[in-house]
Amino acid sequence: MDFGDAKRLFSTIATTKIQHFAAYARTLDTAEFQDILLPKRRTLLLSLIYQSQVKARDNLVSMFLKRLATIHNRGKERLEQIKQEQRAMTEGLLGIFGEVLDAHDATSDETILGRQVQSLIKTHGGSEKIRYQWEEVTAYNNDDYLPLLWQYYSNYRASLFKLIQGLELRSTTQNQSVIEAVTFLLVEILTALKRR
Repeated sequence: MDFGDAKRLFSTIATTKIQHFAAYARTLDTAEFQDILLPKRRTLLLSLIYQSQVKARDNLVSMFLKRLATIHNRGKERLEQIKQEQRAMTEGLLGIFGEVLDAHDATSDETILGRQVQSLIKTHGGSEKIRYQWEEVTAYNNDDYLPLLWQYYSNYRASLFKLIQGLELRSTTQNQSVIEAVTFLLVEILTALKRR
């Protein structure tokens, strides 16, 4: 059931007055409502509906923000978990580097040093394995957890976009970049749905 948008009907009435009408309407029972003249009854009911819509929108925005915060927290936690798991790998790579330095200090002959380094690399699984470990460690060496968010976000993607479509988004600052980005995403989603 859709009650429409009562906002335009209340454009000239102070918010506190609307809240007062809604609070008064909440206190009345059916018999008391029947005793009130029809225009006032409609105003009270409309105020109650409007306040309920405002509260529902506020609750939806609050749930949306909490969901996004949870997604980001899970991404941060996963990054920390990956860093913990990679500490041993980092120590192993530093150990290999230490062995290369020891070999360097032990000889001044570059040919012998080259052979020793090749032997060390082979002993530790070969250059492919060492390069893979190095790439894995360096991939999460910063605090950028954003690439990890998809696995937590993907389950809620459709619901979050439906929610955004149903809300009227307004920027609290002069910067409209987030609103423009969300609008762009919504247009792209609608275009993709029309192609199906």
